[in-house]
This record gives sequence, structure tokens and C-alpha cells, in this order.
Amino acid sequence: MIFNAGDINSTISWDYYKEIKESKEFIFLKYGKELHTIIPKRVFRNKEELNEFKSLIKSKINK
Repeated sequence: MIFNAGDINSTISWDYYKEIKESKEFIFLKYGKELHTIIPKRVFRNKEELNEFKSLIKSKINK
């Protein structure tokens, strides 16, 4: 996964993540006891794009 935020760019292997959680507004990719990468759902252009991303992460992360 590649994150870009202003001048910050990082690449994180899917193996790093262990669990997926979801709320009404966010997707949480868990990588430690209380550590998450938080992805706001508002970054997706539409519901279809959000669903495609969720399918991708579910195929990459073992629950």
C-alpha cells in the first residue's frame, strides 16, 4: 500500500497488517495491539470505489 500525504510518502507491505475494522466513517487496518492505519471513507470518489478497495484489502489481509 502506498500513502501520500503532502510531502510524506510511504510504502507499507500488506503483510504488516493483521486485521480489518470498519466504522461508519473509517476503515482501520490493524497492525498492533492498539495500532492502526486509519483511512477515511471520504477519500473515495463513490461507493463503488470504496467497495473495490474493501474487496482488495480483504483479499490481502488474513483475518
